[in-house]
Amino acid sequence: MPDPWPVLVDTLEALAGLAAEADVLVAALLFGIPALQDSPDPTYARQVGVAGLLDGQNAAAQVWALHAERQVAGNNEGLRRLLLSIVNDLRVVPILLAR
Repeated sequence: MPDPWPVLVDTLEALAGLAAEADVLVAALLFGIPALQDSPDPTYARQVGVAGLLDGQNAAAQVWALHAERQVAGNNEGLRRLLLSIVNDLRVVPILLAR
């Protein structure tokens, strides 16, 4: 599901404030607007750095969805550890925190 525009704008502003690399900004934008990933020329989405960041965001979204279904109270530490274990590129973490 795409991010609402205000969330996407806030995310990109926060990442820019952290002097995030271009790959990080592109990955946050592509994740926020999934239609861009499927465009006729998804050049940026195929770049190695961006693809890994998109994979990390998708994995985190799946974990959050499962966690929301379970509604496990007080298990935030387990969720944090799971998220960090599935994220292969630590540059995903600022994207997740900014969102």
